[in-house]
Amino acid sequence: MNIKLLKEDDYISVMNSENKKWREENVKQGTFKSFDGTKINYYYAIPKERKGNIMMFHGYSEFFGKYHEMAWYFFQEGYAFFFMEMRGHGYSQRFVDRMDYVWIDTYDNYVDDQKAFYDKVVKDKLGKKPLYLFCHSMGGAVGALFLEKYPDIFKKAVLSSPMLQINTGSYPRLVARAVMWYARRRRLGKMPGPGQREWDPDDRADREYTYSKARYDYVKEMQLEDVHHQTCCATFGWMDASFKADRKLVRNASKCVTPVLLFQAGADTLVTAEGQNRFAKKAHDVTVVRYEKAAHEIFSDAYDTRVDYFTRLFTFLQS
Repeated sequence: MNIKLLKEDDYISVMNSENKKWREENVKQGTFKSFDGTKINYYYAIPKERKGNIMMFHGYSEFFGKYHEMAWYFFQEGYAFFFMEMRGHGYSQRFVDRMDYVWIDTYDNYVDDQKAFYDKVVKDKLGKKPLYLFCHSMGGAVGALFLEKYPDIFKKAVLSSPMLQINTGSYPRLVARAVMWYARRRRLGKMPGPGQREWDPDDRADREYTYSKARYDYVKEMQLEDVHHQTCCATFGWMDASFKADRKLVRNASKCVTPVLLFQAGADTLVTAEGQNRFAKKAHDVTVVRYEKAAHEIFSDAYDTRVDYFTRLFTFLQS
């Protein structure tokens, strides 16, 4: 690994100087129309000396700004990256009136959007180099479904804290599914789900997902400045689609033949290790690396953890 990972004390200054300059000089932005006409926003950058290519699937309520640091690391290591903001996120088209609501009727749309992105944008820019997949959280669910449906596109895949089963907390999954059934009957799909709140600039509930205050503050500042980045409130529809997706992806895990490196966070409060382990057991070639004390966003964890995380990630891609 040739990159120098940012530490907590220099993170903000470097992101607002070196990283910003890199983005201005190298990162390109564009839009395309997906399979059903949905307008999708994307970003990419291609280094001069390229080892390979990475498609990045982001997590729930996220946007490109969350991955400025990671995209930079990929680029420095010689990988072109391709990042699509999923429908209902960032500057991609939305299907609810409020910018802070997240709604989807089926994860098949997420998968088909990524396939359209590959077909219309990525495929012609690969430069005869291999294509890899990196996914985080909700992106991991989309990635697993994608790998099961399209097994021949990616050479390898990295799933970081993948949402292969949502953590329903103190509510048993059967109760949660019953609530989703009731919401469908009452046509509440685009209303906030249980425990969800609309955007509040003073809300710090998501602070527990990362141990890095600097990285949290960096993203929060972008959210304060731009309403497109304030997505935060899961609707009944998104929750219902997520429950259906995690059952489907585990049921069809044997169709995943792509070598997978799965990073698991021991202190994760959003997704369960159970779903990840079930998927890993049924899929053909999955290596699970568990960080017992890590929170959901392992790539924003303590410095030593991140060194090990990125070393393993790049070793896996290059082996």
